[in-house]
Amino acid sequence: MSEKDFKVSIKNLAGKVVATVDVNTKDTGLTVKKRVAEAGLEDKKDDLKMKVNPSQIALFLGNTELKDTTVVDTTELCKALELKCVIRKTNGVFFDIKAGNEELGRVVFELDHQVCPKTCKNFLELATGIHGYGYKGCPFHRVIPDFMCQGGDFTRRNGTGGKSIYGKKFDDENFTLSHEQWSLSMANAGPNTNGSQFFVCYSRCSWLDGKHTVFGKATQGFEVLRAIEKLGSQNGKTSKEVIIADCGVC
Repeated sequence: MSEKDFKVSIKNLAGKVVATVDVNTKDTGLTVKKRVAEAGLEDKKDDLKMKVNPSQIALFLGNTELKDTTVVDTTELCKALELKCVIRKTNGVFFDIKAGNEELGRVVFELDHQVCPKTCKNFLELATGIHGYGYKGCPFHRVIPDFMCQGGDFTRRNGTGGKSIYGKKFDDENFTLSHEQWSLSMANAGPNTNGSQFFVCYSRCSWLDGKHTVFGKATQGFEVLRAIEKLGSQNGKTSKEVIIADCGVC
């Protein structure tokens, strides 16, 4: 099929059009999702009058989901000219962890979007890799038993790099939440130096309150976090390379 532009109606499950977007036959499913997110969804009755992250959008052609990597001209979309839209209302991120060649399992984080929306957006979108970079394949480069495990440096992989979705660094959003066991917090190099690095607390860390932004907590996979802890040391070096093998929203 030759390259072609056309308009696609985005419908909710009730069949009402909630957005109309321009699509090219060479676009991928992810590109279409981004356009839907930019357009916004208009149906007040279905609580869809909002801007949503592309990673929260599921588009269906009939009963088949349009995958992120699928090219439009390999589907029947250019004939149907419509897609069904489902919004996955999520505030969760998952990490699938490997240590060496061993799969340790999955950790799930709950993000507090109400308290720290900007910081949560940064973490979530780095987990999806929607900007072309992010946490997938990134190591936990520093693990100290009874304290914390730290990761998120996907540029230098040693604690000296990383970057946010807003640029290299962004300001501390707030210090509303405290550092409790399993808290998810931003690592930094001083005030207003947040990038992509984060850490998970193994115990209460009150001395970090007011210095690092807590924006969520681990809610599943505690045994995986404990397995990571066993690979750490007092200087932070791990006995095996611990990697985020896969990640995304859940």
